[in-house]
Amino acid sequence: MVARTKKQRRDGDHDEPVLPCTMELRVPCPNAVVADTIRQVLAVDRDVRPTISRREFAVDVADAKVLIVRIRAATIKDLRTTASSVLDMASLVGETIDAFPPRETAK
Repeated sequence: MVARTKKQRRDGDHDEPVLPCTMELRVPCPNAVVADTIRQVLAVDRDVRPTISRREFAVDVADAKVLIVRIRAATIKDLRTTASSVLDMASLVGETIDAFPPRETAK
């Protein structure tokens, strides 16, 4: 008999937490560089409570000016909280880029 933790399947792989509530945000950005910069900045932080909510960031392949944020959460409340936090952080990064543009575009 093999002892397993609650988060381990019989094959030894770890189960993902059950996060039934999902949302995909499409955040328009001024250009592809800004979209990718915001993605990089937001993706650095690990999920605070991965058993409650998870975030994934990508830049749209069809339109590189669009940042895609996928959120999975345990409850609607957690989904709203995470989405609000992500949008606040994305807005702050955008404002910082506007205030301190990269050297290539600063003139």
